[in-house]
Amino acid sequence: MTTRTRVAAAAVGFLLLAAAALPCTTFYLFTDGEAVFAKSYDWTVVEGLAVVNKRGLAKEALVGDDNPARWTSTYGSVTFNQYGRELPTGGINEAGLVAEVMWLDEAVYPEPDERPAVDCLQWVQYVLDTCATVEEVVAAQDNVRIYADNPVRLHYLVADAAGDCAAVEFLAGEAVIHTSIELPAPVLANDPYGEDAAFWLKHEGASPKAAALEGVASEKRFARAAAWLGSYGADIMESATAADYAAAVLDDVASPEYSQWRIVYDVAGGRVYWRTRENMKPRWLELAAFDFSATTSAKIFDMNAAGGGDVTEKFVDYNYEANRALVDASFAGTEFLKDVPEEMREELARYPETIAPAQ
Repeated sequence: MTTRTRVAAAAVGFLLLAAAALPCTTFYLFTDGEAVFAKSYDWTVVEGLAVVNKRGLAKEALVGDDNPARWTSTYGSVTFNQYGRELPTGGINEAGLVAEVMWLDEAVYPEPDERPAVDCLQWVQYVLDTCATVEEVVAAQDNVRIYADNPVRLHYLVADAAGDCAAVEFLAGEAVIHTSIELPAPVLANDPYGEDAAFWLKHEGASPKAAALEGVASEKRFARAAAWLGSYGADIMESATAADYAAAVLDDVASPEYSQWRIVYDVAGGRVYWRTRENMKPRWLELAAFDFSATTSAKIFDMNAAGGGDVTEKFVDYNYEANRALVDASFAGTEFLKDVPEEMREELARYPETIAPAQ
């Protein structure tokens, strides 16, 4: 990786910096054998690609010369990407591990040490590539660190098929991980987990429609999602399935102005559903239908494509042109990134060409 590539990744960070005040909400519903993870992605750009990533690929982190991490993907995954392939905002792997990012102003990543580095978005790809459980994600913090010199400030909610869930944060340069035992609710918004959880504990047991929980502030959305999770099965909201219920909760916590994607991972059922601002018809894919072996090409699908229903068979082979178009659309969608040099966009779009089957 060159210094220019690192600068390109940092430019992506400034793109996200403008979104600090936009309200995203993520939660995990696990009960009676049902496992559903949901995310409202509130942002200013709607473009995105769903990407089928393969196992058995050798990768090097996109962090320039800052001791980049190197690994081989053990698991295939499906991710949702705005900044190019390999830099997802969230996704699920074939083992049932889900990871999603949320903005966090207070995030401060660890200073450089002997551990190799990954970009804060590529961290999601790294854990989906290498981990099957939340326990393994937690242990992975001993192996890699997030690139410190990065203006993107994120924290993460991860969950697995067995029902384990954790919030992963970096505060004052230290990893702060709230595991299932320490999660009053498996929810994440845009404040440090402990702050929003403290607000929820003051209102625990309240109806999700209570006046005290109204509004778009992080703690209100967190508490409202937590209240809905606690009400599942109580007939407060009519729903045929846990996935339908999660979709309805996303509608409640989403921002009317900025909610771009509403994604529901049915971990137990092996499906991923989504709606976008440009196309609110539900679409879904079947994880088990994809070939995750490295002998075939990565696959992509335009998240905003017309129509609805099962789109599993509509994925096409990955190509540079689609990746470049995605990078250009994301940069062009923000005023102060329209002038990012051509060579930086090109290098970011070409990054997947550095990935090949492990020898």
